[in-house]
Order: sequence, then structure tokens, then C-alpha cells
Amino acid sequence: MAPVEVVADYRTYNLRASALENLLHRVFADVRLDLTQAGRKGRSYDPSEWYVAPLSVIDQAIDLIISGDIVNFVYDRSTERLVGR
Repeated sequence: MAPVEVVADYRTYNLRASALENLLHRVFADVRLDLTQAGRKGRSYDPSEWYVAPLSVIDQAIDLIISGDIVNFVYDRSTERLVGR
């Protein structure tokens, strides 16, 4: 419903894109943008794909998911960093 700018894309191998997406949703669940948007015809939408997190931390999370080490980290919204469990 609005123009977007692609700031990064990722290519993974031997990993389902849906699995990567689900893990990213879990890691950043606490910083999902809580927003209701009205469409052109007045219908309300609650986007579930928008998060407030630094791109560098998202890159780090993807690296940790690929390596399998993400299980040892959580996202700390106050410091905007991944921290050890």
C-alpha cells in the first residue's frame, strides 16, 4: 500500500526461506511494529512484517541462524543488540 525501498536481500543454501523467516519473527517478536493501517477502501490492516531493529543486528541474527547459534541469543530491545541467554 506504499512504496518501499529494499535495503538488503539474502541468499541462503540448504535452508528453507520460510524457516529463516519464522526464526526472524521469533527473535524480533518484541519489536514488531504495533500499527494499524487504513487501506484505500477503508479496510484496516495490521502489518506483521515490520520490525524496529537495526539492520546490522538483523544481519547478525541471520548469520547466527545459519550457524545454528541463534539458540544462545535473545534480542534486547533496550540496548538494540543480541545478547547471550
